[in-house]
Amino acid sequence: MPGNLALLERWAGEPRIATVRPEPLPEWGIVGAAVGFANRGDFRSWMRLRQGTPWRVDADPDSPIARDLRDTCTAERDVLRQYLLAIINREVTQDLISLWRRRASSLVLTPHFSFAAGQLRVSYLHRAGELFDLPPNCAISYALLLLMDTKRTYGRDLCLCRFKSCGKFFFVVRPPRGRPQRKYCKREHMLLAHAANAAERVRRSRLNRKRAQTRRRS
Repeated sequence: MPGNLALLERWAGEPRIATVRPEPLPEWGIVGAAVGFANRGDFRSWMRLRQGTPWRVDADPDSPIARDLRDTCTAERDVLRQYLLAIINREVTQDLISLWRRRASSLVLTPHFSFAAGQLRVSYLHRAGELFDLPPNCAISYALLLLMDTKRTYGRDLCLCRFKSCGKFFFVVRPPRGRPQRKYCKREHMLLAHAANAAERVRRSRLNRKRAQTRRRS
């Protein structure tokens, strides 16, 4: 898998057909892979959602196949981020759910079982369909449906970092003590956001005082 993905990422090597080595993912792993792709938007995380999908790599980065791959990956990520925001803001319509159901219906899941320490673990190999399908692809559609399922906690735990320079999706952080963290993906961003907000409050306060002084003089 690293060799194949490196070819894709570098747009190098001879034109060929290759497949990403299947990687069994548990249910939460498919959801996590979708959220990871929404955050990073790189080919490695995209192809992780496209197991078993044949793809071709051309040596020329300006070749039609290279441009199509870049455009498809970018469009997939843009649509996914839009849908994740809709889930967080509770703006998902029945039409969207119907679309995800139709797209997810072409996903082929093959269970993979492991048993350790007296516990059964189930993960899935998935076949994600054609490379240039319109977004969202079937694997992403399945992840979106899992996020919408009220019997699961994925959707309730999905958050968007409020630090302006971040915009990362993450799952709620539950520390041993204190309230769950839903606003910021990490403490550093919380501190930076608070500092920026404090500076903005000071700026507005000074501006308001200046305006008040101007009105008194006039």
